[in-house]
Amino acid sequence: MAVPTFAPLRNLGLFSELVDRVITRSPSLPGMACFYGHSGLRQDILCGLCSQ
Repeated sequence: MAVPTFAPLRNLGLFSELVDRVITRSPSLPGMACFYGHSGLRQDILCGLCSQ
């Protein structure tokens, strides 16, 4: 019987790092970022998860 585990979500980690870098940026830099990838990688869901 397999023990349920959490799968590492690489995209979630990358997006979380991106958000952190924008939040902690130098005040002289613009507060913009771009997160993109191939279709089907669910970037829209990642934005919703990190906004909560």
